[in-house]
Amino acid sequence: MQDLGAIFSAMVRIRQTPSGLGERLARLRKARNITQVELAAAVGVTQSLISFYEKGATEPSAAVMVQLARVLGVTADELLGLKPPQQARRSEGGDLRLMRKLQRVQQLSPKDRRSVVQFIDALVERQSLKRAQG
Repeated sequence: MQDLGAIFSAMVRIRQTPSGLGERLARLRKARNITQVELAAAVGVTQSLISFYEKGATEPSAAVMVQLARVLGVTADELLGLKPPQQARRSEGGDLRLMRKLQRVQQLSPKDRRSVVQFIDALVERQSLKRAQG
């Protein structure tokens, strides 16, 4: 009969090893410039639970899995690794953080909105000039 301590230690090591799901979740979240806090709020769970998912310490329920996939702009099959992510859909998702900031900009006064637009235009123009110069 094997030592129960050795069995327990092996089980703990297995649970601490990041699952493929956790790694995919973290990669998709980071690719979209979303923090764990933002993802948690969008899905309706805590940041610590998102951290546990990414570390592979626990796995999301089916309902949470559907929400994670929706927020990240992938299918549940893609999130589970059953299908490769589709490139076109990835780019459609955009940057959730940027979208939220733009929604907040819409609440500003017309004068402040014009200032923000002028600033964005200047940044985009500067980037275009840098690319053109090589």
